[in-house]
Amino acid sequence: MKCARIGRFLWLSLLVVVTTGQAEPTKVLALSATGEDGEAPVYWDFRIDQGRGAGQWQRIPVPSNWEQQGFGTYLYGMQVRRKPDDDPAIPKERGEYRREFIVPGDWRNRQVRIVFEGAMTDTAVRINGQSAGPVHQGGFYRFEYDITSLIRFDQPNLLEVQVDKESTNASVNRAERRGDYWTFGGIYRPVWLEARPARHIEWLAVDARADGSLYAQVHLGGAPSESEHLEGRVIDAAGRAVSNWRRIDVPLHGPAILREQISKPLVWSAETPNLYRLQVRLDGGEGGHELETRFGFRTFEVRPRDGLYLNGRKIVLKGVNRHSFNPDTGRTLTRQNSVSDVRAMKAANMNAVRMSHYPPDPHFLEVADELGMYVLNELAGWQGAYDTPTGTRLIGQIVRRDVNHPSILFWDNGNEGGWNREVDGEFDRWDPQRRPVLHPWAIHSGINTDHYENYDSTVKLSAGPDIFMPTEFLHGLYDGGAGAGLYDYWKVMSSSPTVGGGFIWAWADEGVRRTDQGGRIDNRDDFAPDGIVGPHGEKEGSYFTIKELWSPVQIEDLALTPKGLSMRVSNRYSFTNLRETRVEWQFVKLPSASNPTGHREVVLSGQLKGPELEAGAEKLWEVPIKLKGRKDFDVAQLSVVDANGQQLWTWSVPNQRATSPPANETTFPPATVEGGADRVSVHVAMFELGFSRSTGRLTDVSKEGRTYPLRNGPQPVAYRREGKKFVPIAPESRLLELKTEGLEPGEIARAKYDGILRQVVWSRVGDAIAVDYEVACECTTTLFGVSFDVPEASVRNKRWVGNGPYRVWQNRLQGGVWDLHEVSYNNAVPGESYQYPEFSGYFSNWQWLALETDSGTITVENASDIPYFGLFRPPGGVRPILELPDVGLSLLSVIPAMGSKFGAPELFGPQSQPRTLRGSHQGRVLLRLQ
Repeated sequence: MKCARIGRFLWLSLLVVVTTGQAEPTKVLALSATGEDGEAPVYWDFRIDQGRGAGQWQRIPVPSNWEQQGFGTYLYGMQVRRKPDDDPAIPKERGEYRREFIVPGDWRNRQVRIVFEGAMTDTAVRINGQSAGPVHQGGFYRFEYDITSLIRFDQPNLLEVQVDKESTNASVNRAERRGDYWTFGGIYRPVWLEARPARHIEWLAVDARADGSLYAQVHLGGAPSESEHLEGRVIDAAGRAVSNWRRIDVPLHGPAILREQISKPLVWSAETPNLYRLQVRLDGGEGGHELETRFGFRTFEVRPRDGLYLNGRKIVLKGVNRHSFNPDTGRTLTRQNSVSDVRAMKAANMNAVRMSHYPPDPHFLEVADELGMYVLNELAGWQGAYDTPTGTRLIGQIVRRDVNHPSILFWDNGNEGGWNREVDGEFDRWDPQRRPVLHPWAIHSGINTDHYENYDSTVKLSAGPDIFMPTEFLHGLYDGGAGAGLYDYWKVMSSSPTVGGGFIWAWADEGVRRTDQGGRIDNRDDFAPDGIVGPHGEKEGSYFTIKELWSPVQIEDLALTPKGLSMRVSNRYSFTNLRETRVEWQFVKLPSASNPTGHREVVLSGQLKGPELEAGAEKLWEVPIKLKGRKDFDVAQLSVVDANGQQLWTWSVPNQRATSPPANETTFPPATVEGGADRVSVHVAMFELGFSRSTGRLTDVSKEGRTYPLRNGPQPVAYRREGKKFVPIAPESRLLELKTEGLEPGEIARAKYDGILRQVVWSRVGDAIAVDYEVACECTTTLFGVSFDVPEASVRNKRWVGNGPYRVWQNRLQGGVWDLHEVSYNNAVPGESYQYPEFSGYFSNWQWLALETDSGTITVENASDIPYFGLFRPPGGVRPILELPDVGLSLLSVIPAMGSKFGAPELFGPQSQPRTLRGSHQGRVLLRLQ
């Protein structure tokens, strides 16, 4: 077997070497796929003792989780959280793996190790029938064995691996196997062999500060030689040496220490992810060894009762919690999975990510280093802690692997009570940077990380004195939390000097594609659909709310002027001057309500360099644009693009030029009225409208003989929320009078009521039907307006001009762009189905809406600044947060706020409160039938 090429993933994660002089590299032989994209799977022999596929030797790709390959039994950890380890409901599968490998002859006289990046959970390894060492316990950690004495060179060797899904160590099961996430089995991360000289460099630990000072520990292995010497140097990202080789004393005990001073280094931050490499070589009497690691110059501090500082500047972490997960492959991920996640997080203007609830693949940390993300790296422990010997061992494994990643700012010792305080100091033993250690859900290291505080307690905790940085907040179950409430929370948190930031729960729905259920996505009811994106990265509405609110550039008071666009611009970066950004603008003509199928047209566009504005500053700014007298546009849009070409956000300002409403005809053909027992029909020009004599509502409408599915309206919509349910505020309005004759010119019908709905006037305006309505309520309400019935089954598509394309809640109004939008009918449920944007729900700041139905298109033009339109009933999932009423096609002045799994809407701040109405309110729409 030839030595396999090591992929980029292993190049970085193994600290693979560069040969210099007579020093030789670490040699690597991949025994599995490495996580590089496009590589062919590597199959091993496999047998499982119970569950699906049990009994026979078969073939399985390595790495993989065996459930996703058709073996064993699925288990969501919470299902058995309080059960004893011997409970029969807990799958206790054992997987046996075997394969042959050949060690090249030129590896003789070297130390040979087998390395596992991760296996779930208890792993026993045998080489040629002999044990490689103790059973490894802990499913999320790199481990290795020295197998030099067990292998044969240039001939086949037999590798046998036994993996038990459950651990014999009860604390491992508590920490890893009983959490609020899917538990899997198998060798799910790469496996490889390494060969190093007998005397070698084991690993490097670097502490590189923003002032250019570098302190590195060089840990050595093997018997020392009298003639050996050690030296190191620093290389920049372009491959240029920025220091000469510096001699390092080799001590009798402990690590060798390299100290260096680099002049004016390019520092690392999430905004400036500048990276360097440290090369260290050991030369001895019979050869040598060279190792290198990548790092960044940066200084991170937690200043008590103040905040987080990086390179002398205060930073605020705009973060999210991320599982290492893919719906198709479980916890087996490629580098491209990591790249996609980090890029999508940065595109949402996040700058931080918490590893929940275990250390990630090394390639995720590599990508965080390269693209710029602040990381909280976590020892596993979901409300259950490792015992002290196990925690001590695993901390050593995680820190030795990850210590040099500049992206890591904190170590987390477990989660939500899953910390063992006896092992807190173990992190410092291996980490020369002495990063702060957090206890997520508690106060530790001067930081309060408590989870899921309501708005009032967030206000209190944000005021100090401790630094407040919730490692979980605004739980994103279904379409709740996450973006809903974020405006009010972030307004408080971002303005407090003692807030270090926060981490929204969670990045993605952890829905697994069940190989035992025909490939359906299973979110385990309402346990796992907590994401801002779906299992395959499908973006929900909250993604864009977060993107707008967390944009490092904020634009306020955007206005059209004779000279172009004026605004107040705020720079909320920590380090970046806005001259490094680019501003793009365009003036757009949109279709009108009278021609809803028309096209969007950009009539003028351009770009210019961002303004000169330091981080943390704000100012009034004008973008000079030569409009050349043009007025043929409906909206001006301005976007800010960062130095990497990522659009931060787009702000819009509609053109408020005077528009000419459809003119009333000077003469009207007389309306024809036909009466019946329960219905009165009015014919006017090409229209026929039917009204109920008992309710005064529209019963049917047709144009030129074609009947459209619009009926039973307008009727009042007035609800208050009680728990999850919506209860009508008052009985239906009582019809006092319906007039269809003897009306003002142009009027078709006039209905007067006693109740919330006071009056409705129908009239003809040009080629449209105008509906003027008046409602009045002295009430506190969570949903208010008027509605029509439109059979949902008849609707095919919607097109509108307004904010979109995602729906809004009263406490999630941000995240939409004012433009032309179009969405085909769907019945998407966030967390259960993933066709976005959703069709039903509430939509804001709209100009017109066109519904394409089986019978034709119904266009509703907003002629009186009605804030919202609503469509149907947003489905709520298995156990919905709110049980919303069906509002058909509605015109609304109040819409509901959304809550979360852990709190009712009113706990989320001012935007989330019910609205108190007084007096009467008028609305006017124009209906067009096409």
